[in-house]
Amino acid sequence: LGSCRRLARFMSTRARLLSLLVLAGSASAKRVEVRGRQLLLDGQPFEVRGICYSPTPINASVHFAPYGDYFTADFSFIWLRDLRLIKAMGANMLRVY
Repeated sequence: LGSCRRLARFMSTRARLLSLLVLAGSASAKRVEVRGRQLLLDGQPFEVRGICYSPTPINASVHFAPYGDYFTADFSFIWLRDLRLIKAMGANMLRVY
């Protein structure tokens, strides 16, 4: 049960981080739809500029505590720094793992 709670907290944190990055550039967006193979945001084509991201500290392992869960306050110095840089490079989508 403890690992399920940790996973739920982990996933909700991921969702919040993704929302911050995506919505930061489109705070007024109200409608998202798919037409064929195109994603539209408020009726306009949305160009996905994304990256894959995992805020793993150097020499860290998913086999030892905190078992890959680096989206916590203890490691916020990593992802807070990185999210600013990711936004500055123009990314509007983030795949987190």
